[in-house]
Amino acid sequence: MFRRRFTMPRLDGIEAARQLQRSHWPARLVFLTVHEDADFAQAALDAGGLGYVVKARLASDLLPAIRAALADRRFVSPTLRLDEARLISPDPPDKPTRGK
Repeated sequence: MFRRRFTMPRLDGIEAARQLQRSHWPARLVFLTVHEDADFAQAALDAGGLGYVVKARLASDLLPAIRAALADRRFVSPTLRLDEARLISPDPPDKPTRGK
C-alpha cells in the first residue's frame, strides 16, 4: 500500500505513480480521492493506475477496485461515467516486472 495525496505541491499522486512505472516497480495502483473529475481520473489511469475510487464511495468501491487491480483490470467508481471520463482503453497498460 502506498498513500500519497493527489494534489501535493512537489510529488503528487500522479507523479508518484509515473515514477513507480518508470522504476519498473511491479505495483498495481488504485487511486483513492475526493476528486470526482474526469480529467483527474484520466490522468490517474494514464499514469498507470488500475483503479480510481472516489471517497464518497469508499465503502462500496474500494474492495472491488483492489480485486480488479489484482486481476490486472481497471475499476472506476460508477459516479464517474466512463464515457464522461473519456477512459480510452478498458485494458491496463503493460506492467513491467521489476528489474527489466
